[in-house]
Amino acid sequence: MKRFFTGIIAGNLIGLILISGLVYYGFLDFRLIDVYAEPEPLGVSQFLMSRETADLLNSYYGSYDNEFSVCVDVKQLNTFDKEGNMLELEYLVDGFVGEPSIQGFDYSFSDMCEYGVLHSHPMGTSFFSLADINAFKNRIKEGEIVSIVMYGEDDFAYITRNYFEEQKIIIINA
Repeated sequence: MKRFFTGIIAGNLIGLILISGLVYYGFLDFRLIDVYAEPEPLGVSQFLMSRETADLLNSYYGSYDNEFSVCVDVKQLNTFDKEGNMLELEYLVDGFVGEPSIQGFDYSFSDMCEYGVLHSHPMGTSFFSLADINAFKNRIKEGEIVSIVMYGEDDFAYITRNYFEEQKIIIINA
């Protein structure tokens, strides 16, 4: 039995050395490829929201003591230079699908969405909780690209499937 396990360990070690050699000499490209990766812009990706959508969400936020969630409608906006290089990758949150779903005091749940989900934090917490992040990680597998939290009137933060650092949504008059 000891000889069996020694053989397995030796086989794995030989395989690791072989793969390492192929990577080192350039025969194998070992960079991880993100299956969800978006085109790499030269600038920073940004989420924008139309004033009309923000005003409608503000009315929901002021009306409910509990969290609500809703699927957002997102349009991709790209800005290119003269050579065709992408300068910016922007997204416009321009409405939502269906009516908001009212949930519990400190949690919300929504069906899977095409682009992403927005949920509120009625107590004004601007950061994503661990539960929010774990739920979004599961939703990424189904194709969602963004999770948005509303933590006050005209106050929205988001994370994307490629960038988990919270950023603020810019509201525009579109």
